[in-house]
Amino acid sequence: MTLLSIGDLSQVTGVSSFTIRNWMQSQVLVPAKPSRGNGSFHLYSLNQAVAVLIAAKCDEADARLSLALMETLFAEIGGMSEAQLTTALQAGRKHWVPIVNRLIKLDKASSTDCLDVTKARTEVKKVIATLSPKRRGRTTALALHN
Repeated sequence: MTLLSIGDLSQVTGVSSFTIRNWMQSQVLVPAKPSRGNGSFHLYSLNQAVAVLIAAKCDEADARLSLALMETLFAEIGGMSEAQLTTALQAGRKHWVPIVNRLIKLDKASSTDCLDVTKARTEVKKVIATLSPKRRGRTTALALHN
């Protein structure tokens, strides 16, 4: 399982560490592996990175998601295992309809583009692959340590 620190999640999604921490403190985004005291880190899954990137893309499309919608998005996509998301995408599920239906202020083209899970997942994987081997190794070591 791919796990990312807050700094790595920020780098992968373009969302500031400050914003990610605010979402975490508001319990909108719950780490896949919460820290266990001093010296340990909150870790986030690949699917959580996909959900965070989707929220960022909606923000770029002038369609800011409410905290309630973000919480739903993070829970639905971030709460799945990588295998479950892969299966859903292979079965043709490209958008998470409950989220799309709630974005009333978006026109259909905008909502389709910013909520495309397949595109977001591909983008996240590309950026993770560009992380330095030292960072990827550190993240793996953190996952094993926690």
